[in-house]
Formats: sequence, structure tokens, C-alpha cells
Amino acid sequence: MVVTTKYPDRIALNRFIKNGTGILCSKTQNTPAIEDNLFQGNEVALMNSFFAYPAVRENRFLKNETAIQNDRFGSSLVEHNLFRSNQTAIHNNRKSQATIKKNIFEDNDLVLYSNYSSYPIVRNNNFLRNKVAAYLDVHMSANFEEREGSKTIVREEARALGTKNPMLEQAPEDFEDFVDLSGNWWGEDTKLLRGVGKAGNLDLFFDRRDMSEVEYEGYEGKRYALDRVVFSPWLEAEVPDAGPRDGLK
Repeated sequence: MVVTTKYPDRIALNRFIKNGTGILCSKTQNTPAIEDNLFQGNEVALMNSFFAYPAVRENRFLKNETAIQNDRFGSSLVEHNLFRSNQTAIHNNRKSQATIKKNIFEDNDLVLYSNYSSYPIVRNNNFLRNKVAAYLDVHMSANFEEREGSKTIVREEARALGTKNPMLEQAPEDFEDFVDLSGNWWGEDTKLLRGVGKAGNLDLFFDRRDMSEVEYEGYEGKRYALDRVVFSPWLEAEVPDAGPRDGLK
């Protein structure tokens, strides 16, 4: 299913099984509402790109290669979903600022991937038995954004592609140097967080503690600090209403 313009309606009560891509949203802004669907065994269950930021609620994402992929300012609202046994639950790339709250992430290989200045808002979720919770790739550097800035680069790329989307001027320019995962419940992994404290290094997260600096093509001789993951303070009890609210987990 491909949606390439605003669609102020629901995509609901469907089963997307073993597709290349289940749903692709591009340039849809804050539409559609994607609710009460099952996505299972897809290469990419849901892709949002070019200022597509639909509301994604009450869905089940099971055993997908990538459950949700946000790319090029695709910044979905993701709440009250179940993500179980996916290779990657949420992939954020190229200034994708997703809002992720009250979901259950269970038994995934990787929960959150971020690259190219993508800073999701992640609150009140339950993280249970995931191999890696967050991976910050080499282009996650607020230090680079501060010293060089990428908005001009984005404009030049858009001009080369013939893109005339006026929303490019709304692209974010100011970034903190961290992805904030505080305010979530970590189940059995809470004891690991307590053991290292707020500044410790855990295999759950790949960030500045694992690769302190990066260097980019075209900027030889300059090194930039990679961003970090903030996970403290964490919740001391599970979020009781996380996940789909129909009782089917």
C-alpha cells in the first residue's frame, strides 16, 4: 500500500504478511492514522519518508526485518504498539524525529537505530529482553551539526533531485548531543542499569562510549564527537497501559 499525499482517514484492521514493504507513506504530513493492524514477516512493515508523520497506534509488529522505518524527515507518532521479535523495531534516518511512547518492545534484536541527526522522543515504554536497545551510527553527531551544519547540504541534495517541498525550511537545525531514553521501564535489565549508573557503558547501547569520535568524507582532518545515549533516570516499575489496549498481547 502506497500513500503519497495527505490522506485524512484510517488504515485499520488489516493483516500485512510477508511483503517487501507493507505500507509506504510519503509526503502525507500528519496522516493517515494507522491503527489495529498486524504486520508480520515483512522486510519493512511501515516506511515513512519526506515529511510523513502518521499516527501509528494499537498495532502488532511481529518478526519483521524492520518494523518501522522513518527516513528523510519521516517522524511518525508511535504509541500503544507491540514490537516483538523484529530484527529492527524502529529505524530512524536523515533527521527523523519520531515520538515513541507507551509501546512494548520485546525480544527484538535492535529496538532503535538512529543515523544522520535523528533524535526520537522516547518515553514511558517497556523494554523487555532486547539484545540492543539503541544503536547510534556514525552520522549521529550534534558536534558536526554545530560546527558544519547540514541544512545547506540537504537543500543542495533536494535541488539536485528536483524536490521543491516547502517543508524543507522546517527541517530542524538545533540538536542536543544525545538520544534520550530516560523515563522507560527496562524489566530484568534494570539491574544492569543500576550496576553501571547513569554514565556507565552497557552492551544495550552503542554510542560515544563505544566510538568516541568519527571522521567524514569531505571533511578530512576533522574529527567529530559521536552522540551518546541517556538512559537515566529510568522507571522503577512497568508502564501498566503500554502496548495495545485491547488486551491481546
